[in-house]
Amino acid sequence: MADAPVAIVGGGPVGLALAIDLALRGVNSVVLERGTTLHRIPKGQNLTQRSGEHFRAWGVTEAIRAATPIPRAFGNAGLVTYGTLLSDYSYDWFQRSKVGDYYHALNERLPQYRTEEVLRARAGELDQIDFRTGARVIGMRTGADGVVLEVERAGGVHSLTADYVVGCDGARSLVRDLAGIGQEMDHQGPRMALLVFRSPELDRLLERFPGKSIFNVMNPEMEGYWQFLGRIDLDGGYFYHASVPDGRRGRTISADICMRWWVRNSSCVSSISGSGICVSAMRSVIARGGCLSPGMRPTAIRPTAVMG
Repeated sequence: MADAPVAIVGGGPVGLALAIDLALRGVNSVVLERGTTLHRIPKGQNLTQRSGEHFRAWGVTEAIRAATPIPRAFGNAGLVTYGTLLSDYSYDWFQRSKVGDYYHALNERLPQYRTEEVLRARAGELDQIDFRTGARVIGMRTGADGVVLEVERAGGVHSLTADYVVGCDGARSLVRDLAGIGQEMDHQGPRMALLVFRSPELDRLLERFPGKSIFNVMNPEMEGYWQFLGRIDLDGGYFYHASVPDGRRGRTISADICMRWWVRNSSCVSSISGSGICVSAMRSVIARGGCLSPGMRPTAIRPTAVMG
């Protein structure tokens, strides 16, 4: 006899969403999440109106709104600029609110870890969901009573049998590999750097773009890839996302290397009071078009991840 009707491998937003949806239909599931803590990386922030409709169905709309760090009244639109962030050439972009009349919910914007916090809390309210963290699936096979998973947890390995197994374990899905489901296309692009920093000075510079939370720079030198800046909150918090220079290898690349590379490829960087990575980071987002005035001092930057 199976231990559960459904085993969901991966307890991120997709796995949690499936578990909640099944629970509301009376179907029990076990969610196996290998991580033990949420990674506070500001990714997956822009959620469409269709996601909002699901939030309504799952009973989490108000919790999602409460977890949103940027109030709806501020605005959630984007801007595309050419060449540099403060270029004279730009156009409005990412105006999802314009299609709101075609849905029964509004679009939302909040970091993925905030969404996961809300979904974890909702899952905890439903008896049909057995959510297990620190549970890493290391094997999968077909058994007499269903699909058998080998799960490593708390220093030991145990078996779990389910009628169905669903892989919600990301782009490098172990479930997909073990099931023999291949990929015909390699989606791997260049290595990307994601930096998180806080700067009141940048806040003031971007006052010229009211209601904008997302800024994409189209730079011909990037060969089709964005230089991507976004607000995390209204307290000077931002993330910066861009490709890393060619020739860098290994799992970690310092923020200083990423930023200094961009500075070297910029033709107009004014003198900035300050030193180290803070200066490099500010130069990177202002590079080439509108430069910081002398005496402006960036406050802090914290590299959080290198993705690729």
